[in-house]
Amino acid sequence: MRHDIRELTQIKQENIRLKQQLQQSQKMEAIGVLASGIAHDFNNILHPIIGSLEILIADTISEQKLQKALKNILKGANRASGLVKQILSFSHKKDSEVSSIKMQHLVKEVLKLSRASLPATIKITQAINNDCGPVMADPTNIYQIAMNLITNAASAMEHDGGILDVTLNEVIVTKETNEELNLNPGAYVCLSVADTGPGVDASIINKIFDPYFTTKRTGTGLGLSVVSDIVKKYGGEIRFTSNIGKGSLFRAYIPRSFVPFYTPSSRNDKQKDLYGFGSILFVDDDPYIVDIQKETFKRYGYSVTSFVSSLDALDKFKAAPEIFDIVICDMAMPDMTGLALAMNIKQIRPEIPVIVCTGYSEQINKDNYGDKGIDGFLMKPVKSNEALKLLHQLLGNIRNQV
Repeated sequence: MRHDIRELTQIKQENIRLKQQLQQSQKMEAIGVLASGIAHDFNNILHPIIGSLEILIADTISEQKLQKALKNILKGANRASGLVKQILSFSHKKDSEVSSIKMQHLVKEVLKLSRASLPATIKITQAINNDCGPVMADPTNIYQIAMNLITNAASAMEHDGGILDVTLNEVIVTKETNEELNLNPGAYVCLSVADTGPGVDASIINKIFDPYFTTKRTGTGLGLSVVSDIVKKYGGEIRFTSNIGKGSLFRAYIPRSFVPFYTPSSRNDKQKDLYGFGSILFVDDDPYIVDIQKETFKRYGYSVTSFVSSLDALDKFKAAPEIFDIVICDMAMPDMTGLALAMNIKQIRPEIPVIVCTGYSEQINKDNYGDKGIDGFLMKPVKSNEALKLLHQLLGNIRNQV
């Protein structure tokens, strides 16, 4: 009898566990769908912002103060674009773009952006060692780590103020010094973020990296969980200590890389001339994107015929297909998608190059666009130099064949 009761209890517990796993799986699937929609819309918003900033920077080259401010805004917009990509990477388990980077540049950038939004009652102190070696990581991941830890520390002091201290240095972990860290011996770059807030009770210290756990009234509780996952993905470790009434300290250790680090100015490959010529048929249902891209392409020597309707664009192409050298179209459009428009255009003129742009799409991406008969792919928000280089490449290829 007792044996039967025990078995029934185990079956019930297993059913509860499976139900919880199913609910969690459904929740993450819903997050993935939501992230895709947000990414598409947010990239469409960022597209004209970044394009406008690039034009303003080009037009104010003699005004140094304005140039500096505009470049800072552009840098922030580009980071926002990177974070959208990271959301997609997190929700769809896509690979990050890993390279040899220096954390000090990104941490300073986060501090600069954070300072403007923090209340005057919070004082920031920093000790960033510029001699820290590089790490092998996705820049957006490092930016995400720094932003989450700094935001979390600031949140702990939002009512009473205090000191937010950020340090970055290189440390050597040996067998003798690795008592508290679960790390292999070697060199690490350590980001430390400390606050003088109220601290965290010892009873919940072990829970702070758990998904969905939060002590805040609002928030998802995913921030520190994601940070922990990122750090461990790179072979690092994150540690948290706290004292009631004295504050908290996070230390994130990322393995130092010995792969050579190159700044853009140290590379030998010079940027090719972005100016060109040719007639572009540009199609996007967002009029702001149409305006900014039309202005950008015209500045670099191209003539542009633009439409906010894919059906109108197709009618124009059918009427005079020979007047266009290349087609650039958005993927998500009402009435007819960019991919359908491209297929119709290719039926009329198979040799004309077609570029598809998207904020996010399940149908087309940088890996499969060629399989669908598309000649080029651009991810929104489109950076001008990327679009112009692709135009130069595709139109150059066509001209070389003529």
